[in-house]
Amino acid sequence: VVIDEDGVRYHTVRKWDGRWERVKLYDLDPPGWFYRWLNPRDPVKARRRVSHLYWKALKRYVLATNLTFFGLTFLIIGLICHETCDEIDRAWAFMFIGILQLMPGLYGAVILFKYVRCEPGFSWKLLPEPS
Repeated sequence: VVIDEDGVRYHTVRKWDGRWERVKLYDLDPPGWFYRWLNPRDPVKARRRVSHLYWKALKRYVLATNLTFFGLTFLIIGLICHETCDEIDRAWAFMFIGILQLMPGLYGAVILFKYVRCEPGFSWKLLPEPS
């Protein structure tokens, strides 16, 4: 690793045709405040785990986020409908659908959050692969 006069880090890499080339290293930049908040002991590990969510567990992340969002939405609509509507059965149906979506959504969100926080025993592999 070579540091330029501007503070940019380079690494010399041998290309497929035998030439040597200097490649700029972006991965060695210090992690931002978000990663330091996620894991104060090792923010670089937290940054790697967030990228793992994007490259390896994107379907699981999207599913957990959507289930949580729509579950909360249906639950709030059901609670509002329970207070304002005349048809209580409709309100109970909205609340039931909201709770059914919210439970697996929060489970997935908590698992993924604890994985990114680098807590032992949690992995994105604990969640089922959506088809």
